[in-house]
Amino acid sequence: MIAREIYVKEVGAVTARERPDVALVGLGLHSEHALELITEIVREASCPVIALLSAKDPAYIHEAAKRGVFAYIVDADAGDSQSPIDITPQ
Repeated sequence: MIAREIYVKEVGAVTARERPDVALVGLGLHSEHALELITEIVREASCPVIALLSAKDPAYIHEAAKRGVFAYIVDADAGDSQSPIDITPQ
């Protein structure tokens, strides 16, 4: 199942309702927005969150980890994207 939500105020409820096995959050243009999405998904739903990044960003990864992100995938490593998904709890 795939659901898309970009509004912080709605993402927790959508995630709780849809009950995905894993949530993917892309960094996009504003890191604070993505971090807020991670926070809400972790708070409202019990599924692992994987951050999607276009390039390695240690500061963002550190902050995302503090908010509960399970793993991250860098676009350059797209061939390896299945590994973080495979190790998420089912």
